[in-house]
Amino acid sequence: MIKYLVIAVLFLSSPAFAVFSPPVGIPDPSDYFGVFDPIDAIVPDSSTMCSSWPSAQDSSCYYIDNSVSCTDSLNTYGYPANPRCTIPINPTLIAGDYMEIQGGGAAYTGSFRPRGVGTAASPIWIVGKNTAVLDINIDIGYNNTAEAAYMVFDSVNISKATASGNGISIRPRYDNNTVHHIVIRNANIVGSTVNALDGGAISVGADEATQSTRPVTDIVLYNLNIYNWGNPTDPNEECGVYPDSHLTRLWVLDSDIHDNAEDGLAGSHSGERTSTYYYIGRNNIYDNVTNAIDIKGYGTGVIISENDMYGHHAGAYSSGDGESIVIHYSGDSTGNSYWNNFPEDVSVLFNTIHDSDRGVVTSDAQDVRIIGNVFYGINHLPAGAFNPATAYAHSAINVRGIKGDVWIVNNTIYDSDGGILTPENPAVYNAGSLYYKAYSVSYNSETYVCIDDNAGAGITGIAPSNATYWKPVRVQILGNIITERTEELGRDIFIQYSTFGDNSVDMDYNLTYESTWGECIGYGSSTIIDLAGLQSASDHCDNCKNTDPLLVNPTTDFSIASSSPAKDASLEELASSSAYDDFLDTFSINIQVDKASASRPLSTLWDIGAYEYNEATAPHSRGTVLLGQ
Repeated sequence: MIKYLVIAVLFLSSPAFAVFSPPVGIPDPSDYFGVFDPIDAIVPDSSTMCSSWPSAQDSSCYYIDNSVSCTDSLNTYGYPANPRCTIPINPTLIAGDYMEIQGGGAAYTGSFRPRGVGTAASPIWIVGKNTAVLDINIDIGYNNTAEAAYMVFDSVNISKATASGNGISIRPRYDNNTVHHIVIRNANIVGSTVNALDGGAISVGADEATQSTRPVTDIVLYNLNIYNWGNPTDPNEECGVYPDSHLTRLWVLDSDIHDNAEDGLAGSHSGERTSTYYYIGRNNIYDNVTNAIDIKGYGTGVIISENDMYGHHAGAYSSGDGESIVIHYSGDSTGNSYWNNFPEDVSVLFNTIHDSDRGVVTSDAQDVRIIGNVFYGINHLPAGAFNPATAYAHSAINVRGIKGDVWIVNNTIYDSDGGILTPENPAVYNAGSLYYKAYSVSYNSETYVCIDDNAGAGITGIAPSNATYWKPVRVQILGNIITERTEELGRDIFIQYSTFGDNSVDMDYNLTYESTWGECIGYGSSTIIDLAGLQSASDHCDNCKNTDPLLVNPTTDFSIASSSPAKDASLEELASSSAYDDFLDTFSINIQVDKASASRPLSTLWDIGAYEYNEATAPHSRGTVLLGQ
């Protein structure tokens, strides 16, 4: 019986038989690819695709193999009995074409600029075999062709030893050119740690916000290992994945992205919100020089779900402050069009974020959801400065420069310098009585922030009630566990300005606990108060708790024990403004689950923190199964 059980487990876990299921909150890319499934579709058999092989050329098939006797002379396509030596630079491919690149020889060099239009029913396949390696820039959109579509690159590995620039560029170079439905999957993309590559491993989208006639749509990056991209002592925007302008729907899924010279994944420095829908799910993102994820001028619909992020620290070569996720950017605040270049509608869902200087930081963003994440080991390095008296200090979650709604809901924070910090909101810029960028005012007992102006000229005399120019700010901090803080004077919760806290913050059903120093809360000043002091000084936290949450086994299992005071302890969010309902209304996807994807709530009341107590999977019910399995 044991033998059969082991065989069954191995069979079910085999990637060959796995069926893709998207991370929570992220749409399945197959919903946008017609009859073609970009992830589960099996590489076609060359004997079926290429009927003339192995003894003759087939005009729909290319065969490249530099490990054996080969020639390009009078050999446009190649075939197994007479392969090409090199990858054609500018092949024009049509629906149903198949290109096979064999490994075993030297890395392929030169350029590769494929063009062609496949279809959902008959895509173009470019397939690497036997760990073929390309020291090449793959450039989709380099040629002045009206359309490139439905190309699938499977097991096409890149290792940069000589070439500079991007590894893979998916970006039209000419007006009125369109690139759509491109899939890159099952490959290693490796850079050079000696040379400055001066480009991202994968770059997607038009170069500039002004290039609206160069759209890119529906790009899937799946099961990639992207690493060592660029010299870590001489970084120059060498990110693992870099999306830019006029891009609609980019998926980065189930990949390892690590040890790159800048960010693991970045997004649209000067894109001015021309790109929409960026789905980052179930990746391992670690030990990049600056950030795991850096979202700048991306537009609506960034969803970051079920990733594991760690190993990001401020340092001599980092351009950041050690954030795992940073959501920011407004560019020049002196009146030009870049002042309002901030990300909009960003969701950080069910991630594990640990062993970094800071967790999630927003410094300029509109409408943000931070739901169901686990943070631990968010600590400044020994040489780093730590000032607990400021709400800008190292912490798991730091939100500032806020526009619109922010939900910080059902997170678990353990062993971190600080918990949830909100400095003054937003950053004030009021030169010469002109309202730019994130200038805030109090109106009808709420904080309002400027979200638009008169083409950079500044706005004056316009009431905050005018929705074109002003947006109210609302922050909900509900149902979070913040426990075993590592800094004695670090704040579990810090609302720097009481006026902002009174006007714009809803805070309840949180559990704070520190076994050595006790809870440490700041509200309206740097003076430390406890939970009772917060309840006395404000209308917040009537149902908050200060007691040990009884986590099962922190760093390996952050679920709660059956006797935890976090169990059945929350009425959850305001009925009129639920983060889960808002996400459902916005994306038509239900995310009302915990970090283990169990439905919330499992009983009448919600549990506090990232996990619902689940009797079926509780440690005493799991026998000898290892924690976390």
